[in-house]
Amino acid sequence: MRKTLSVSTILAATLFLLSGTVQADEVEIEKGIFVSAASMVRRDLPDDFPYQVFHEGFAVVRVQVRNASTAGFSLDPERMTVHDPKGKTLKRVGAAELTPKMVKYYQGGGGGRGVNLRTSAGGPVFSPRRRPYGERRTTIGGGGGPGIIHVGKVKELRELLDRYEIQAANVGPGQTVEGFFYLKSKKSGNRLIGGQVLLPGNRTIGF
Repeated sequence: MRKTLSVSTILAATLFLLSGTVQADEVEIEKGIFVSAASMVRRDLPDDFPYQVFHEGFAVVRVQVRNASTAGFSLDPERMTVHDPKGKTLKRVGAAELTPKMVKYYQGGGGGRGVNLRTSAGGPVFSPRRRPYGERRTTIGGGGGPGIIHVGKVKELRELLDRYEIQAANVGPGQTVEGFFYLKSKKSGNRLIGGQVLLPGNRTIGF
C-alpha cells in the first residue's frame, strides 16, 4: 500500500529546507539557565558584519544565554574557552586585534541595511554590553569595492566588531543575550562542527 505524507509533514520538511540553518541545541547548565553555541558560516552573519573574517584565518562562534529562571545570571566570557573538534583550545582574538586585519575590507556608512542577529518572544536580543543588534547601520564592502579604506572608518569598524563581540553581563530573568567569540583558526563554519565551549565547572556546550 502506498503511503502518503500529511500536509503538515510536507510543510515542516519544506520549512526545514528553506531555513538552511539547523538551530543549535540548548543545554540547561543550571536551573532555568540555557546556553547554546554555533560555529557561524557566512549566511548566518548579520548583514553589516564583515564575512571576510573567514578569509583572514579566523572563526566566529556564537554563544547565546537564555535566562528562564527568576534570578540573575552572571555571564563571564573570560572563564570560557572554545575548543575545536580535536580538543585543541582556540585562541580568542579581541576586536582591537581583529580590526587591523579587517579594515582593508571596510567601506562604512552608505546607508546599508542592518538586521537583528536574532530575535525572541521577549523582544530584541541585546549585546551584553551595548545596544540591540541591528540598531547601528553600516555597510561592509559596499560602494568602492574591497581594498579601499575610508579615512576615519577604523574607529567605526572597531565599534562594530566590539558590538558583536561577547561581553561580560548580568543576564536578568526573562532575558536572552548573545555574542561572538572571534577565534584564530584555519578552520571555520561547518569545519568546526563537533567543537565545544567549555564553561566554568567543566560544563561543555557542543556546536
